[in-house]
Amino acid sequence: MKKAGLIIISLFVLTGCMTSKKMTALINEHTGQEYGFRGYERQEPGGWLTVQFDDGGPMENICKQEKYSFLPLILYWSWNTTIKCSFSTELRNKLFKNALYEMADSLNLKNKIPGNKLIIRVKEVPGTFTYTDKGHFIFFGIAYTISETNIIHTGVRTMEIAYTVYDDDIKTLQWEGILAYNELPLRNKNKNAKKFTADYVLYYKKHLRELAKDLVLKIIRDTPWAVE
Repeated sequence: MKKAGLIIISLFVLTGCMTSKKMTALINEHTGQEYGFRGYERQEPGGWLTVQFDDGGPMENICKQEKYSFLPLILYWSWNTTIKCSFSTELRNKLFKNALYEMADSLNLKNKIPGNKLIIRVKEVPGTFTYTDKGHFIFFGIAYTISETNIIHTGVRTMEIAYTVYDDDIKTLQWEGILAYNELPLRNKNKNAKKFTADYVLYYKKHLRELAKDLVLKIIRDTPWAVE
């Protein structure tokens, strides 16, 4: 019984304490540490590539509690926490723009387009996710069982994009459509909320880089004489 009590206390500490305020603080900490806005930005590649973003979206990282329940009975405990978060527009745009510059450079896009200027317009960079922690603990006298699910689901996985290539003032190529990516939920394997949040920030950055690469490769494929 003493062991079960210790397990219950541990569960309360590990799973019952996450709030929207704490989640926002963790996001701010990890985006600040890794990307912080102290001059971190790739140089625009010579003026031939321009990336534009529509206005709108949150001005700062923000999280809101969507669901919270905690039932501490004698032999049965259950909990369910759902927090919906959104990265700031500044962070989303900066990460995607940097990813585009990186991919354009690594794939030599400048020399593969039918012109000397490329303008890419993005309606909104995806940047929402939902943190879920739910489970239960049942004590059977001399035995017990624990079930817990602690995951992060990405929200919107699509991006509306348009691009136009100009050769001086002549429009030579254009496209407008939607890019999408598949992403499995990220699971918290080590039960450490701080590391879990940091892992998701890296996971998010990785998928933005994949979207940027998909766009650059599409532009190259749309140019008839280009070779990847």
